[in-house]
This record gives sequence, C-alpha cells and structure tokens, in this order.
Amino acid sequence: MDIHRTDAIDNIQMSIIGSNGRVDKILLKNFIRSSNEHEIFQKGSSNQFEIKENDIGDVIESLTIGFDDHEQRAALLFESIDINYKNTIYQ
Repeated sequence: MDIHRTDAIDNIQMSIIGSNGRVDKILLKNFIRSSNEHEIFQKGSSNQFEIKENDIGDVIESLTIGFDDHEQRAALLFESIDINYKNTIYQ
C-alpha cells in the first residue's frame, strides 16, 4: 500500500528529557526552519528545527522521535540527529 508523504509526516513527534525538565510530544512540522513544509523528511535531505521551550536543565538525557501508526503502514528512518542545546552538540 502506498502512503502519501504528508500522511506519514503530519504526526511525527519528539520528546526530550533533560536533567531538570522535559519537552513532551511536540509535532516537528510546527518547528521547521524552512518555509516549505513539503521539504521535510525527504530522502537525502537535512532538516533544521528550532524549538524554544522552557529550560530543561543542563544536560539532555534522552530523546524520543516517533509517530502513531497503528496500522503499521509507514516507517521512519533517520541517518543522524544533531541537537544544539546550551552550546553543546548532542549526536
């Protein structure tokens, strides 16, 4: 079964747990730094997101990225993820 790209990316969520707080399930499409939402999550592309949330502490302890797909019609693969937080790059 083919899946439209927008069906898969509309609900990609990210949660971050820091040493002193958390960011709960935000929709990444709402934080893209590009003006063209259709560019995100394309094979071979690099996407940047800017998330301004409350301070979650000095260290990022965990990161979860996923989406709801109860019918298991799609998969999400990332080559790498870099997070710049408080002048530290997490990979």
